[in-house]
Amino acid sequence: RRAPSGETVRVRFKLYSSGVAQLIEVERGSGARDINEAGIQSIIHAHPFPPLPADMSGELVDVHVRMRTGVKVGPGDVETTIEKRPVKAQPAPKSQSQ
Repeated sequence: RRAPSGETVRVRFKLYSSGVAQLIEVERGSGARDINEAGIQSIIHAHPFPPLPADMSGELVDVHVRMRTGVKVGPGDVETTIEKRPVKAQPAPKSQSQ
């Protein structure tokens, strides 16, 4: 393997108030498939996340995570972007009577 080069991948996903992450995808790739896949796998392995605070119950949060390889984390390397959206209520399944 080659030495770390400081490649960056940006991953986004939907986070529900229960801490469930869904629709995990690469938002901006690093140019290296294995690093992009590692970014997705890091979210999958961290799942489930702690529930969101009570005042955000029923919310859906878009989470964007930037991950870098081969470099020491500095204060400017942490980026948090949160877009809150209310979760749309799912209609109750209709019962089928025969």
